[in-house]
Amino acid sequence: MRILPFREIIALLIGLVWTSNAFLMLLSPRSWFRLARWTGVQGSHGRNAIAIRVLGALFLGVFAWISYDMLF
Repeated sequence: MRILPFREIIALLIGLVWTSNAFLMLLSPRSWFRLARWTGVQGSHGRNAIAIRVLGALFLGVFAWISYDMLF
C-alpha cells in the first residue's frame, strides 16, 4: 500500500472543495446569495444568479482542463 505524500493529499482536498463548490454554484446559486454583504453578490434573482452559474461552470471547466492535462 502506497502512502500519499502531503502535497498530493492537499491537492486532492483542494480539488474536492473546488468541484463541490462549483457544483453548488451551478445547482443552487440561491445559497450563494446568503454570502456576506462585502462579497457583492447579494440578491435573489436576475443577473446575479446567471453570474454565479457562469462562474461555477468556469470553475468546472478549469478543473476538467487541469485534470485532463495531468492524466493525458
